[in-house]
Amino acid sequence: FTSHLWYAIQRLAVIAALRADRGRSDYAHVMSARLLGFVDAQLAVHGATRILYEAREYARAAHVLRNAIGEKRLVDLMAAGSAMTEEEAIAEALSIGASER
Repeated sequence: FTSHLWYAIQRLAVIAALRADRGRSDYAHVMSARLLGFVDAQLAVHGATRILYEAREYARAAHVLRNAIGEKRLVDLMAAGSAMTEEEAIAEALSIGASER
């Protein structure tokens, strides 16, 4: 089911944001923001909403990203992510662990 994929991508974006906040590279912030933008767009297009747990993890990641890269950059990166295809988002999400090696 596609929404499960979106929430899995969101969880990987949250992991990237939290790891980046602990001294990882700026690339993780960028990737996380883009992936959150992708998930936002998919949810909006399909009229889906986040359940409480997913809304909380999203809010936490957005807060971390806002503090790390600023509101304007976050909004710009999320807008770029909203234009990603599902295949691009999957590839980017799967590269999260590889980017830290």
